[in-house]
Amino acid sequence: MHVTANMKRFGVPATILANFLRENGVVPEKCDLNSILFLLTPAEDMAKLQQLVALLVRFEKLLESDAAISRSAAFHLQTA
Repeated sequence: MHVTANMKRFGVPATILANFLRENGVVPEKCDLNSILFLLTPAEDMAKLQQLVALLVRFEKLLESDAAISRSAAFHLQTA
């Protein structure tokens, strides 16, 4: 599945982002089709927050590069 014009117009379902984050060691508290929730506590350190931001940026870059989405919802760069 590729990012389609429809996805560009309405956005990517939050479940795809949630699966991408889970596969990279970040577990969202809750997600549905249109939203994703992270609970941050005072115990969270800057490294964890930077990891989350870095993964979100990576996800965005993969979307912009039109990377394929595998069945497990992880992104794999195409070599075509």
